[in-house]
Amino acid sequence: PHVPGIDGFTTHAPRISVSYSTLNNRDTPTYGGYARFTFEPTIKALGGAGDYRHYEAEAKGFIPLDDARYITVFRLMYNQTKGENVPFLEQSTIGGETTLRGYGRNRFIDNSFLLCNIEERIRLFRWEIFNVTADWELAPFIDMGAVMESLDKASSSSFEFNPGIGFRAIVRPNIVGR
Repeated sequence: PHVPGIDGFTTHAPRISVSYSTLNNRDTPTYGGYARFTFEPTIKALGGAGDYRHYEAEAKGFIPLDDARYITVFRLMYNQTKGENVPFLEQSTIGGETTLRGYGRNRFIDNSFLLCNIEERIRLFRWEIFNVTADWELAPFIDMGAVMESLDKASSSSFEFNPGIGFRAIVRPNIVGR
């Protein structure tokens, strides 16, 4: 069968997002919340390969305990792509370092996905040298997610459950090694 986009495609997609944030820092937050809704249509009349639409909703939270020695981080995200002959690279994908960390990038592809990440960042120690402070963290996590044709066709058996552990070194406000 012909796979849309296999021979290349063109997309012209204006995007509009509405977001709300109470995060204490955009790049390396330790507390607060974040919510975003995005709508992105690709329009054939503007020269795109077809008419299709992306919808995405995301919520994140950072909950510190014990003077931010422990930070619970959660994210819930839903993404849906609707339309005919959507190029496969434009469909909803999960897998990789920011979604399902136990799988390769874009491992799961379909019309929509539902994703939940929960992580506990535990500061092991703080190291200060030359007036620069680095926090060394252990970060156990659980990722759960599934791709599906549409949300009403989701089944519990299609969800991937992905526990793991990470290590982080962070120099606030803008350097993270993981």
